[in-house]
Amino acid sequence: MPQKEFKHFEHVYIGDVDFLIVKEKPSLLEAHLNHCNKIGLPYSNKIRPNTRRMTGLHFYKTKEYYEKLSSTIDFYLSHPHKLEKKILEYGRNEIFLYELLKEKFGIGKIKKYPFRPHHGFHLGILRNRNHSKKFNDYINRNRSLHYSELKNLLLSYYEDPIFKKIMNQLPIKEVTLLYKYLHK
Repeated sequence: MPQKEFKHFEHVYIGDVDFLIVKEKPSLLEAHLNHCNKIGLPYSNKIRPNTRRMTGLHFYKTKEYYEKLSSTIDFYLSHPHKLEKKILEYGRNEIFLYELLKEKFGIGKIKKYPFRPHHGFHLGILRNRNHSKKFNDYINRNRSLHYSELKNLLLSYYEDPIFKKIMNQLPIKEVTLLYKYLHK
């Protein structure tokens, strides 16, 4: 996305649309800024183990990020066929992101200090079979919050009037399942 889309923002966090993000301490912003400082880069992400792939949860400092990437982004926006060719060459957009970041910023200490908290709950795990096992695995793996704290924060969504209205108008299977699991 071009810089003009974020001209009023100091920081950007891009994540999956199917995450329920909760308030944490330190905050999402503080945690990622700390990670940026620790690894010496204007972005915070994680390289997937034993690959050349970044994750889809990507944070960056807008000004510093676009200082080095704007010309490349503008090039690909004006040459979409070249972007498509590059993505096809790599096979995944996560590899494209890895290569782009490596070329423009380097990897810094990102391998030494991997960081990819979910900042809440990924509804995608409830989309497949065996979601009961996957739910339990996820809860045991999500280390940024203790389950009891995460559970309370997630349950607060279900009390929010706007969230209730959305769920009444467009019930989402995964959100309904999560509610059931939180009450077990």
